[in-house]
Amino acid sequence: MADAASFGTFLKAWAHTASGNLDAVIVLDFGIASIFPARDDFQTLPPHIYQLPPPQISAAKLNALKVKATVATVPQPNRVQAVSALIWKYVVAASRSRSPTRPRPSALVLSANKRACLVPPLPEWCFGNVGHPLVANLDDEIEMDLARLVGRIGEGKLELGKNCVATRPEICSSIMELGKEQVGMMGMSGSEEVDVYAHTSWCRMPWYEADFGWGKPTWATIGSVGVPNVSVLSEARDEEGIEVWVCLIEQDMALFQSTQNLLAFATLNPSALN
Repeated sequence: MADAASFGTFLKAWAHTASGNLDAVIVLDFGIASIFPARDDFQTLPPHIYQLPPPQISAAKLNALKVKATVATVPQPNRVQAVSALIWKYVVAASRSRSPTRPRPSALVLSANKRACLVPPLPEWCFGNVGHPLVANLDDEIEMDLARLVGRIGEGKLELGKNCVATRPEICSSIMELGKEQVGMMGMSGSEEVDVYAHTSWCRMPWYEADFGWGKPTWATIGSVGVPNVSVLSEARDEEGIEVWVCLIEQDMALFQSTQNLLAFATLNPSALN
């Protein structure tokens, strides 16, 4: 129905209205349907998943992770790139451990908000889905090195950047085609062809700014994902660390959450009150 940017804008508008701050209320723009026509090729994804309560990576651990993830092509990885590479590394390791003699290729699909890149740009309060897939590929022979995975994400970002500034019809057509490709890839995620993982970042969204009149939230979280091989990154309460909702099939999750190298960076299921 909508992306994280839309949810964040809606939440701000709702909170301003509820608290009586009518001068700051944003009127949402629902005109995006005229740019992105409705689709009838939506595919449901297989059930039977296991969802891990959100591990949290503190700001201090994030700094250490970014240093470890540095590569020549991405000399200053941001926290989303570093965490995405970390999760990708260990979900792939969990999947491959089930068939070590036949490691399968993998792809990581991330979504980038394209509102500001359109010509003319769309307003931030435009409600709908305006995400452009960023795809990073990993063949079955590559060493599962954190910095190398960040490099692959950087390559995908560069490829995406080539089409960053485009007219609305051009980029919207591109987004539609890539969206179909992404749905097709996710449909293959349980096949013998490729393991596909989708990550989306809800960081820097205004979840902790929403004050409905009784103070800002103690903990803001998406609550549930419900789709296999999907991870959602969101802001920790201090707005410096990151929480990660991870959904995998049960066999992979059992291996993933027991990985000691992962636990060196992440705290599993921390209390929201601490």
